[in-house]
Amino acid sequence: MIRVEPECYPCFLNQVLLACREGGAPREVTEELLRETGRVVSELSGSEVPARVATGLHRLIKERTGNEDPFRQVKERALSGFRSLRETVRRRVFQSGDPLREALFLAGAGNMFDHGIVSREDAERFFEEVSSTSLGRFDVEKVRDSIERAWRVGLLLDNAGEAPFDAVLAEVLRAMGKEVWLGVKGAPVIDDLTLEDAGRVGLTEEFEVISNGSDGVGTLLEEVSPDFAGKFRESDLIISKGQANFETLYGDVERTCFLFVVKCPVIERATGYGYGKILLLGEESCAREGESLTSGGYRGGNP
Repeated sequence: MIRVEPECYPCFLNQVLLACREGGAPREVTEELLRETGRVVSELSGSEVPARVATGLHRLIKERTGNEDPFRQVKERALSGFRSLRETVRRRVFQSGDPLREALFLAGAGNMFDHGIVSREDAERFFEEVSSTSLGRFDVEKVRDSIERAWRVGLLLDNAGEAPFDAVLAEVLRAMGKEVWLGVKGAPVIDDLTLEDAGRVGLTEEFEVISNGSDGVGTLLEEVSPDFAGKFRESDLIISKGQANFETLYGDVERTCFLFVVKCPVIERATGYGYGKILLLGEESCAREGESLTSGGYRGGNP
């Protein structure tokens, strides 16, 4: 797991401010929450996982504002374009020479958009702009081998905006003969997909969708539901989407691949790849050019 670094402190404040703005919190409540965040940050030891700290802050926001879903409108905007964007992604993936690689690449790239892509025009512009230059470490052949050896594959979904990309990746996995299940949040947190959200766009009719039973940022295994824990444990392979899942799971789980975009300097140092790079890390996260993946900042367990 990744540990708190000094750069996390202003990020925590920004997360609280953004949640208050998106949720329409009054100024006095926002100021109170920012002061409380400052107190929380001042007491951190540096051994905490950033996503776990963020979880506590988002729960505090819900408690103080009375708003259980501050990012509801963000998700509404993202999900309104789900079907059209998914169809655009599907055509691109299945018309490519290597659908699995294309699906993994686009699902990774989609992680850039925490607030979603709504229109077809936005999607086309995104496809034009994203390219192989966005790739950091991309263990596609290792992951392909892991998928081919697996039968039951779990895909841990992240935010609502990238869900159309993830749905197409799930289609590709199913076309490869895999039993696929999708993991979603148990309650709203930031703009992550919940079971209710998945049902609204039809994912629950196509796939087995399992709530993790938690409103935590990332995947907090000590909080997940028995159903989710069982699925996680019984799966031959887990494909984990998003940086927060990387923060909370990396180094503590086996049979897991990670697919995400580097979004902060802490993860830059932990992985050795720059901001905005798409990473696909295979089960056996080996060194890049003989160096540890986690050199220069990672203080968690060994992969």
